Amino acid sequence: MSTKNTYNNNSGIGRFLIVYCLAIFWTHMTYGQDLVIKGELREHRSKEPIENAIVQLEGTNQKVASGKAGNFEIIVQLRGELVLLITAKDIIPKRLPMDLELNDSSLDLGVIFLD
Repeated sequence: MSTKNTYNNNSGIGRFLIVYCLAIFWTHMTYGQDLVIKGELREHRSKEPIENAIVQLEGTNQKVASGKAGNFEIIVQLRGELVLLITAKDIIPKRLPMDLELNDSSLDLGVIFLD
């Protein structure tokens, strides 16, 4: 009888370890892979590039500034529904909602016109 009790206890520990390992694996798959989001910011009327605009992953401290040609590249590890917030001097802030899939490795937003 003691063998049966030992088996049941080990079985419970085994299940716990399997669930624990799956949780770690899922977290790594969801948050562990870098995804590059890039684009180019331009003023809507003049079509001129917008330099030093801030592109931020909303709800985080993760942000980058656009370069001289208006280009930006931000690396994120999160997946799912996210929002990029774009702000610049004399420009109306713009929110870009997106749904990032697990297998995405890059996303080119192309030219983004701001007012």
